[in-house]
Amino acid sequence: MTLFDADAAIAAVRSGTIDASFRAVTPLAGRLPDGVEAARVLDEPVQLLTGPAHELAAAFGLTVDPIGPYFGTEPLLDVIADSSALATFVGEQTRLVWPADYGLRRVAVHDPTPVYPHSLIWRGDNPHPALTTLRDHLGSTGPGHGGAETWAPKWAQRPTDRDNSAATGHEPRRLGDAT
Repeated sequence: MTLFDADAAIAAVRSGTIDASFRAVTPLAGRLPDGVEAARVLDEPVQLLTGPAHELAAAFGLTVDPIGPYFGTEPLLDVIADSSALATFVGEQTRLVWPADYGLRRVAVHDPTPVYPHSLIWRGDNPHPALTTLRDHLGSTGPGHGGAETWAPKWAQRPTDRDNSAATGHEPRRLGDAT
């Protein structure tokens, strides 16, 4: 089941319609309903996806457009392939398929590497044995990619991110901050 809306996913977990959901837990979602729990389980590096005519082949003059509307992945890829000015972020592990003539490029971003913080959300009293196994597995691997060499949105920074910044003397950066 695909639930794009965080509130709908949390409601589905709470009601028992689904056993768990992966998503970013924002400060508002951080106030989960009673009985619903969350743990940050994966910090996925994100990459920049550009078209063949984008200036990023040579320079870093970016404009981030946070405004929608969102019509899905295929129309987004169409627009990016035809643009010399637009780009988007995609997860390093996100598999996208596009026509060869689009010439899209994935550009790894480093120093710092931006990460998308995935959390697992579940109902605390859910007895499903596979959920316990999944939580144990994810807990043993940890979110990864944390630390001073990564960037996470300010709302997603964990105490260890702040601890690392104190140890290195570098505050975790937000996109748009001066380097």
